[in-house]
Amino acid sequence: DLNAVRVEDGYLEVSAAATQGNVEWRPSLANEVPLLALAFPHISHFQIRNRGTVCGSIAHADPSAELPLVLTALDGQVVLRSLRRRRVMQATDFFQGMLMTAREPDELVEAVRFPLRQPGARYGFTEFSARHGDFALVACAAIVTDDAIALA
Repeated sequence: DLNAVRVEDGYLEVSAAATQGNVEWRPSLANEVPLLALAFPHISHFQIRNRGTVCGSIAHADPSAELPLVLTALDGQVVLRSLRRRRVMQATDFFQGMLMTAREPDELVEAVRFPLRQPGARYGFTEFSARHGDFALVACAAIVTDDAIALA
């Protein structure tokens, strides 16, 4: 799908069809959403990123996963779709706990939206795991502007 990953209205919108690899190897990713580009090398192994989807990771809401952390740190959005409606939720409202989301039983995650780089902002991401590719024991995302430091 040519529109699986696109820039629209100040966001990098990633549809449910996009694998993590589709996004990771996007040539302009580091300029568009630097925090996301910094997080991808920490996600499991390239074989997993070739098959796993960005929206699937968000829908699963694993607290040790990198993509929910990045989406929350950036105050991104989740687009939900059912037969009865389409709605957009902020990541902080979507994630409700470990493996728990505000998704209704009849809804699917249609897309996720990562805000584009803030002018002048600097980004950092790191995590600790027993071995590369294992679940993170702890991870940290940082956004630094002239006015604030945000950690997630």
